[in-house]
Amino acid sequence: MAQHPEASVVEMDTVYNDVSNGPFIQTFQFVKYHFMKGIFHACKNSDEMYKGEYLIYSALGEKDFKNLFEVILTDRGSEFVCAEDMEKLGCHVFYCDPMASSQKPHVENNHNLFRYVCPSGADLKKNRTSVPGRCRSHLLSCELL
Repeated sequence: MAQHPEASVVEMDTVYNDVSNGPFIQTFQFVKYHFMKGIFHACKNSDEMYKGEYLIYSALGEKDFKNLFEVILTDRGSEFVCAEDMEKLGCHVFYCDPMASSQKPHVENNHNLFRYVCPSGADLKKNRTSVPGRCRSHLLSCELL
Protein backbone atom coordinates (compact mmCIF):
# COMPACT_ATOMS: atom_id res chain seq x y z
CA MET A 1 0.00 0.00 0.00
CA ALA A 2 2.92 2.30 0.67
CA GLN A 3 3.93 1.96 -2.98
CA HIS A 4 0.40 2.80 -4.19
CA PRO A 5 -1.13 5.27 -1.73
CA GLU A 6 -3.78 6.43 -4.22
CA ALA A 7 -5.20 2.94 -4.79
CA SER A 8 -8.91 2.57 -4.17
CA VAL A 9 -9.21 0.37 -1.07
CA VAL A 10 -12.24 -1.64 0.03
CA GLU A 11 -12.21 -3.24 3.47
CA MET A 12 -14.34 -6.40 3.51
CA ASP A 13 -15.67 -8.31 6.51
CA THR A 14 -18.77 -10.03 7.89
CA VAL A 15 -20.97 -9.12 10.81
CA TYR A 16 -23.50 -11.46 12.43
CA ASN A 17 -25.12 -12.33 15.73
CA ASP A 18 -25.64 -16.08 15.37
CA VAL A 19 -22.65 -17.95 13.96
CA SER A 20 -24.73 -21.12 13.54
CA ASN A 21 -27.87 -19.75 11.90
CA GLY A 22 -27.08 -16.31 10.49
CA PRO A 23 -27.98 -14.24 8.70
CA PHE A 24 -24.56 -12.91 7.86
CA ILE A 25 -23.93 -9.45 6.49
CA GLN A 26 -20.98 -9.15 4.13
CA THR A 27 -19.72 -5.60 4.48
CA PHE A 28 -17.70 -3.56 2.00
CA GLN A 29 -16.20 -0.32 3.31
CA PHE A 30 -15.15 1.99 0.47
CA VAL A 31 -12.45 3.87 2.36
CA LYS A 32 -11.95 6.76 -0.05
CA TYR A 33 -15.68 7.50 -0.21
CA HIS A 34 -16.62 6.86 3.45
CA PHE A 35 -19.35 4.52 2.20
CA MET A 36 -20.31 1.04 3.36
CA LYS A 37 -22.39 -1.54 1.49
CA GLY A 38 -23.84 -4.58 3.21
CA ILE A 39 -25.20 -7.75 1.61
CA PHE A 40 -27.27 -10.27 3.58
CA HIS A 41 -26.38 -13.96 3.22
CA ALA A 42 -28.03 -17.07 4.67
CA CYS A 43 -24.68 -18.88 4.91
CA LYS A 44 -21.19 -17.77 5.86
CA ASN A 45 -18.97 -19.53 3.33
CA SER A 46 -16.63 -18.60 0.51
CA ASP A 47 -19.21 -19.28 -2.22
CA GLU A 48 -21.67 -16.83 -0.67
CA MET A 49 -19.00 -14.15 -0.17
CA TYR A 50 -17.89 -14.51 -3.79
CA LYS A 51 -21.53 -14.17 -4.88
CA GLY A 52 -21.73 -10.94 -2.88
CA GLU A 53 -18.71 -9.50 -4.64
CA TYR A 54 -19.97 -10.73 -8.01
CA LEU A 55 -23.32 -9.06 -7.37
CA ILE A 56 -21.53 -5.72 -7.04
CA TYR A 57 -19.36 -6.50 -10.08
CA SER A 58 -22.50 -7.20 -12.14
CA ALA A 59 -24.21 -4.01 -10.97
CA LEU A 60 -21.20 -1.75 -11.61
CA GLY A 61 -19.76 -3.34 -14.73
CA GLU A 62 -16.13 -4.30 -15.23
CA LYS A 63 -14.64 -0.81 -15.64
CA ASP A 64 -16.26 0.79 -12.58
CA PHE A 65 -15.68 -2.33 -10.49
CA LYS A 66 -11.96 -2.31 -11.28
CA ASN A 67 -11.75 1.41 -10.46
CA LEU A 68 -13.48 1.00 -7.07
CA PHE A 69 -12.08 -2.40 -6.08
CA GLU A 70 -8.39 -2.01 -6.84
CA VAL A 71 -7.51 -3.48 -3.44
CA ILE A 72 -9.60 -5.53 -1.03
CA LEU A 73 -8.37 -5.88 2.56
CA THR A 74 -9.97 -8.64 4.57
CA ASP A 75 -9.24 -11.10 7.34
CA ARG A 76 -8.42 -14.77 6.99
CA GLY A 77 -11.89 -15.97 7.93
CA SER A 78 -12.88 -19.21 6.23
CA GLU A 79 -15.51 -17.30 4.27
CA PHE A 80 -12.80 -15.35 2.44
CA VAL A 81 -10.58 -18.18 1.21
CA CYS A 82 -11.73 -17.59 -2.38
CA ALA A 83 -9.24 -14.78 -3.05
CA GLU A 84 -8.18 -16.26 -6.38
CA ASP A 85 -11.77 -16.26 -7.63
CA MET A 86 -12.29 -12.70 -6.42
CA GLU A 87 -9.09 -11.57 -8.12
CA LYS A 88 -10.36 -12.93 -11.45
CA LEU A 89 -12.84 -10.04 -11.34
CA GLY A 90 -9.95 -7.57 -11.51
CA CYS A 91 -9.04 -6.70 -7.92
CA HIS A 92 -6.15 -7.58 -5.62
CA VAL A 93 -7.05 -9.29 -2.33
CA PHE A 94 -4.76 -8.89 0.68
CA TYR A 95 -5.22 -10.54 4.04
CA CYS A 96 -4.66 -8.67 7.28
CA ASP A 97 -2.48 -10.19 9.98
CA PRO A 98 -4.28 -12.33 12.59
CA MET A 99 -5.85 -10.33 15.42
CA ALA A 100 -4.94 -7.05 13.66
CA SER A 101 -8.27 -5.29 13.23
CA SER A 102 -6.32 -2.03 13.07
CA GLN A 103 -5.31 -3.00 9.52
CA LYS A 104 -8.92 -2.54 8.37
CA PRO A 105 -10.08 0.04 10.90
CA HIS A 106 -12.88 1.65 8.89
CA VAL A 107 -15.02 -1.46 8.49
CA GLU A 108 -14.30 -2.52 12.09
CA ASN A 109 -15.37 0.89 13.38
CA ASN A 110 -18.61 0.69 11.41
CA HIS A 111 -19.25 -2.76 12.88
CA ASN A 112 -18.88 -1.21 16.34
CA LEU A 113 -21.41 1.47 15.38
CA PHE A 114 -23.67 -1.28 14.00
CA ARG A 115 -23.69 -2.84 17.48
CA TYR A 116 -25.34 0.27 18.90
CA VAL A 117 -28.32 -0.41 16.63
CA CYS A 118 -28.19 -4.22 16.62
CA PRO A 119 -26.51 -5.44 19.80
CA SER A 120 -25.03 -8.93 19.92
CA GLY A 121 -27.86 -11.36 20.47
CA ALA A 122 -30.46 -9.31 18.55
CA ASP A 123 -32.35 -11.40 16.01
CA LEU A 124 -31.17 -10.17 12.61
CA LYS A 125 -33.57 -12.51 10.80
CA LYS A 126 -36.53 -10.97 12.56
CA ASN A 127 -35.32 -7.44 11.86
CA ARG A 128 -33.84 -7.99 8.38
CA THR A 129 -35.99 -5.36 6.64
CA SER A 130 -35.61 -2.71 9.32
CA VAL A 131 -31.89 -3.17 10.12
CA PRO A 132 -30.46 -1.31 7.08
CA GLY A 133 -32.75 1.69 7.52
CA ARG A 134 -32.14 1.92 11.26
CA CYS A 135 -28.38 1.65 10.78
CA ARG A 136 -28.38 4.31 8.08
CA SER A 137 -30.46 6.62 10.26
CA HIS A 138 -28.20 6.15 13.28
CA LEU A 139 -24.98 6.51 11.32
CA LEU A 140 -26.16 9.67 9.62
CA SER A 141 -26.99 11.19 13.00
CA CYS A 142 -23.51 10.45 14.40
CA GLU A 143 -20.93 13.19 14.57
CA LEU A 144 -17.87 11.77 12.83
CA LEU A 145 -14.41 12.82 13.88
